[in-house]
Amino acid sequence: MEQVSKYSLSDKKKSEYIDALTPELLLLRTKAEISQEEIANIIGISRQSYGAIERKTRKMSWNTLL
Repeated sequence: MEQVSKYSLSDKKKSEYIDALTPELLLLRTKAEISQEEIANIIGISRQSYGAIERKTRKMSWNTLL
């Protein structure tokens, strides 16, 4: 039997968290007074990828959220 940690999240739950955070990205970044380039470097993705996530043309991965 496969052991599942009590800290595991289903793909559905992960998607719900991503969907809840994505609309807030621009506001949060603006409040932090940080550029797309700066935040992209901090989280380890390209500025183009971050911009697409912020514009909602690309879905954020769970690893990026973390």
